[in-house]
Amino acid sequence: MVSINNPLCRSLADDIAPPQARLGRAAGMMVAAALAIGQLAYGTPVRPLDLNALTESADVIVVGRVSSITQVGKTDAEVRGILKPVRILRGEMSVDTVLKGKVEASDVAFSYLLPIEESFGYRGVPPNSYRILFLKGKPPYTFADPFYPSLVASAGEPAISGNVFDKVVAIVGSVLRDNHANVEQKYEAILVLRDVRTPAATQALRSALSEPVPELRLSAAAALLFRNDLTGLRVAEENLLATNPTVSSDLLHNLTYALGRGVKDDAAIPALTRLLQSPATKVRRAAVLALVHVGSQSAIDVLVLALADRDPQIRHYAMVGLADLTNQPEWRPSQEGEHGSELRYLSYWRDWARTRH
Repeated sequence: MVSINNPLCRSLADDIAPPQARLGRAAGMMVAAALAIGQLAYGTPVRPLDLNALTESADVIVVGRVSSITQVGKTDAEVRGILKPVRILRGEMSVDTVLKGKVEASDVAFSYLLPIEESFGYRGVPPNSYRILFLKGKPPYTFADPFYPSLVASAGEPAISGNVFDKVVAIVGSVLRDNHANVEQKYEAILVLRDVRTPAATQALRSALSEPVPELRLSAAAALLFRNDLTGLRVAEENLLATNPTVSSDLLHNLTYALGRGVKDDAAIPALTRLLQSPATKVRRAAVLALVHVGSQSAIDVLVLALADRDPQIRHYAMVGLADLTNQPEWRPSQEGEHGSELRYLSYWRDWARTRH
């Protein structure tokens, strides 16, 4: 049995990001990438990737091709507080670039454990893949984080300036500009950069808006909208208003979530107005929620129109937005669907709208 104090043994806990990982066409490859970046691992919640913390925690960060992965044994180890059978694996990477720490040879060796019965969020490294490895200790190294041992990279990129974090972001971002990268690799890059709020990450995501694969374009658009970058809004609007969308419902969920939670720029109001005409309730909900977050006087007329929506949640958001924008907290409904109160609030705001000019 391997002790819980062994650096190869870690515990897992945390939450799941609201956006979905399943994406329809090319779904098999994309879900594999999503699992590598912290969505669901066989039903186990995996904490979101914190790229800055991962970079800081690693003693050594190297870029290169994983030349071999070999199982060298089995044992029992404590995983999430439960003793589980695990495989002991040993890998080697042919290093092209050292981003952090010192490496004495052109090849580095590393060891890690993987639970046999289910992953519990633990991740391996694909053989013959080009990756950024985040390592701890001395050779043979262990992973700095068993849930995020490596990230996607592209071979042949020129030297990149900046600190270690900037270099990692730039190398991941280069995957989105690499014509030889496959769909799985590009989707993984989008997931890595989704929560990285730097100009380089934003520029890389913008480059993916021209991808020929719809799932990649829309995933990039969602990531941009979530950071209030409206360059992804046109792509999102076209698909959210499509009569017969060709992408999965889960990807459309990602778009509406990003729209409703991320957009705060009043330049989005014309598009949000059009989205309020969508026959899909979840699209209209996202649009009205975004209008509330925009918090602009220019949104008042559109919020008044939303008072007539057939969905009570949309009407509720509209009244909340109007109360906030007009500084009338006494007419801000305190709870969605509060019994017997909606009609009173609706009557007030409809009367207010008729007499305000």
